[in-house]
Amino acid sequence: MYKLIEKMEQILRKPLKAADRPYSQLELAEIRQRYLDRLNVGNTMVYHEKTGYFYLAKAGGRKEAQIQNGEAIDPATCSVTWKLRKTPEHLRDEVRDMIDAYHTLFENKPERWTPNLLHLENTFYKWLYIDFDRKRRPRN
Repeated sequence: MYKLIEKMEQILRKPLKAADRPYSQLELAEIRQRYLDRLNVGNTMVYHEKTGYFYLAKAGGRKEAQIQNGEAIDPATCSVTWKLRKTPEHLRDEVRDMIDAYHTLFENKPERWTPNLLHLENTFYKWLYIDFDRKRRPRN
């Protein structure tokens, strides 16, 4: 269990590397798409009115399909709320600060990408979608 908590702490506290050169908007958009693809994050935004949370759904997931089919999302299925409950108590304030920053900066899609925005978004989706409790299966 300690290793799982340690992994979550590493993701939450990983510092942003200082940029050694300027990045174009196109390059930042490509970097962003690469890490979203790696995490299997889709382009469909999920909004939960009850909690006020929003996030991009997993690509090919149930929520993405429901939204694309015009179906209502069950308010009790907020992934952010669920993940907060699964986050160790000593990390919850730190995670809430990250969620607040994400919601403040991504309420409207940013007009310009920055390394700081990409770092925040990447951290948010890693925290949200990596299953820290998953048992490692042996590789064949």
